Amino acid sequence: MKILMGIPLQCDLCESKILPFVITTDFDTAVVLLFIIAVSSLYVEQTHAIMPNIRGSRNYKASKKAQSRRDEYYKKRREKKRDQYNNQQKLLMRTRSTNLRNDNEATLLIENHRRRNNENLRHFREREGSEVRNRKRKIAKERWDRCVNEFETAIRQFHSHVCNCCGKMYRISQLKTLNKSNLRKRKITNHFLNKVFWVEKKDEAKFCFSCAKDIETLFRVPKMALSNGLDFPVVDDDIKKLNRIEERLLAPRHVFQTLWTVKGPSGQFKTKGGIVNVPVEVDNTVSSLPRPINDSSMVHVRLARKMEYVKDYMSGVVRTTLLYNAAKTFVQKPLAIEENITLSSDWHMDVNHHEQTNLEDDFYVQNAIYETLLVENENEYSFTGLVDKSLRIAPAEGFRPTSILFDDKCEYLAFPTVFGGYRMTPFYNGKPISYADVAKSMAMRYDRRVAERGDLLLFIAKNLSDALLPLQTHRHTHTCKKKSGESKCRFDIPYFPMKRTQILTPLKEEIIDQERKRLRKILKQIRELQNEQKALSLTFQQFLDISEASS
Repeated sequence: MKILMGIPLQCDLCESKILPFVITTDFDTAVVLLFIIAVSSLYVEQTHAIMPNIRGSRNYKASKKAQSRRDEYYKKRREKKRDQYNNQQKLLMRTRSTNLRNDNEATLLIENHRRRNNENLRHFREREGSEVRNRKRKIAKERWDRCVNEFETAIRQFHSHVCNCCGKMYRISQLKTLNKSNLRKRKITNHFLNKVFWVEKKDEAKFCFSCAKDIETLFRVPKMALSNGLDFPVVDDDIKKLNRIEERLLAPRHVFQTLWTVKGPSGQFKTKGGIVNVPVEVDNTVSSLPRPINDSSMVHVRLARKMEYVKDYMSGVVRTTLLYNAAKTFVQKPLAIEENITLSSDWHMDVNHHEQTNLEDDFYVQNAIYETLLVENENEYSFTGLVDKSLRIAPAEGFRPTSILFDDKCEYLAFPTVFGGYRMTPFYNGKPISYADVAKSMAMRYDRRVAERGDLLLFIAKNLSDALLPLQTHRHTHTCKKKSGESKCRFDIPYFPMKRTQILTPLKEEIIDQERKRLRKILKQIRELQNEQKALSLTFQQFLDISEASS
């Protein structure tokens, strides 16, 4: 049970009414609270009765006056502090405005000074005569011309110095001078020095940093040394005198590639599309030319892929006597002998035969088709004709093209004026040098016979990009590993002495059986050495010695 009690009271000091409420559930507690409230009300009534006496007393009035004086004192103090703060703010504002005014005056002074200087400079330039200006312009022009001449001189000397070992062209700052006498003090043999001092047989020569490091520090012949088979062969004068179309008639390989000029006829070149490599018969090509009347006779020749095509891929004047002499020299070269290239001695042709073929040529021109890159073996023999007072022939017609990837002698047979009927066989430590290194060496050589031929450079670049396609490497998988826990391929890859196994182009069918037997014998010895665990103690040079002894 809850008891709610409320007693109205009135305070004599503030004259406000109070209505206290008490809520309780205990009856005894309610009685006690009621007693307390009653006593409080009696005290309030007594205080209310004596309050008029307190307010009229002297002490109460004195305390009220003291309180009013204190309030007035604190009020004046607050007003004084407020006035001090306002005065400080006014002083600060006056100081800031003064500084700002001074800054503006300083800015105006600087601008006026600058304006006066500009006016003085303008007046000075106006007073300066044309003779002084012309003299200054002349000095500036002479200075500019001197800088241009220095720049052109530096450009002409750029990559104009030759390394005596690799034959590449470098700047003078990229070469180092070596002396034979200093190298002999390190117990270097004359045979080694003869291989290194290759371009100029002198006691002192300049070498690039790569070759100098191999010679001085490692005491070995550099990989790109010309003595490793990278030096260009000597071309006979009869072959060197041929022009482009005469070279094409002499070449046992006809290479068809599309060349485009990038920036005008004298700019750079680019190739588009694939390269068609067609083997031809030199004897048939040379014999198709008319018999020379004298040593200075010439004939205009137009070359086509097929006689039924309208456009010619090459045309020019051919000196028949010079071409025949070059052909007689070319067939005696090692590469021509290896390819079984011969030249018949009864070189003649009746001119009436050409006149009889005019009707056939006219028929094919009227029913012509556009030229393509495909060469089909449709006609067994090519025919010639004199059209528009010139000889038009198709030496590659009737022959099936071969891939440049499998024809490793293509560039040597297609460009006889560069290689002269010889084949370069560069080797280093018993293994052939990569085609990419050979290409870089030929392009950077001091002998510019390759660098000056844009068609040969583009052919090498195309051949280099295509040669990387058949090259693959063995990638280990979880099926290659043995179950014994060793990280070894179950095919024993890579094979000794290679650090990694590469799947290369297989052997050609033209390789004779004796060569195959020799290779099988070497492979058998390698496997025996591997099984007997003797390969771990062999160096690569020892392995090469064993291979040469077994062969």
